[in-house]
Amino acid sequence: MTAVATPSLLRLTPRPYQHEAVAALLAAMARGIQRPLLVLPTGTGKTIVFALLVQRRTGRALILAHRDELIQQAVEKLHLVDPTLSLGIVQATHDEHTAPTVVASVQTLSRRTRLVRLVPDFQTIIIDEAHHAPAPTYRRILEYCQAWRADGPLVVGVTATPERGDHHSLREVFDGIVYQKTLLEMMQAGYLVDLRAPSAGPQARHGRTSAAEATPHRRRQRR
Repeated sequence: MTAVATPSLLRLTPRPYQHEAVAALLAAMARGIQRPLLVLPTGTGKTIVFALLVQRRTGRALILAHRDELIQQAVEKLHLVDPTLSLGIVQATHDEHTAPTVVASVQTLSRRTRLVRLVPDFQTIIIDEAHHAPAPTYRRILEYCQAWRADGPLVVGVTATPERGDHHSLREVFDGIVYQKTLLEMMQAGYLVDLRAPSAGPQARHGRTSAAEATPHRRRQRR
């Protein structure tokens, strides 16, 4: 049976593509795709998308991140989307591994002494910055949580950069991309502003900005 819950009142206004992304993930799951990949540019609210997905799904959820700021960001966005969510953090001295929704540091959780404390009964696993997922630390967690079993959890990868520079392919972990928006699409839609040069060099004065000099800026999401 498909594990989908009725969404509660939101504290922010999700953007249309964020709803589209969630719908694409749920549709992929209905087609039997167990490990879908979501690709969105940096600054377009990937955390909001997976917070919306957790809200829609029933059962326990595990969110994996590899940087401290991503863990805090995930907690903040999850509470912003649904303040009723019961969250736990597994990071350093935090060991709230029995919570319905667990936000975990990969470095902490991949340690065998911490991993064995986790009950692997998750319906949903989300990997932030999923281009890191082929690494042994991630695979250790996914194998423990039975991610490759036919009756295993939905494993969603979220990234802005699906291409890796080494010889490890994301196909080792994910079935394929089910939803993608490019940087250009997001800029043309007005969700990211035009590229701006940090300094007024000769190219900028003549109305041209090189890719090396340009920096994209995101627009703040409405709440």
